[in-house]
Amino acid sequence: MNRRIRDSIRDLLSSDPVLSGASVEATVDDKNITLTGTVKSHVQHQRVLQLVDQYRRWRNVVDQIK
Repeated sequence: MNRRIRDSIRDLLSSDPVLSGASVEATVDDKNITLTGTVKSHVQHQRVLQLVDQYRRWRNVVDQIK
């Protein structure tokens, strides 16, 4: 399940036009989704969190994006 969630998040992030130029990775374990990497703006940062929010019912989201 962790791999499926990670792959789904990667697909969402890579296909979203707002995130063009952002470099965000998601790692998933049994309790957390950890987001790392960089974004170019506050708008991109908020968009990443918005997209990943749908997974909060299964995992905590740890935001380490810069």
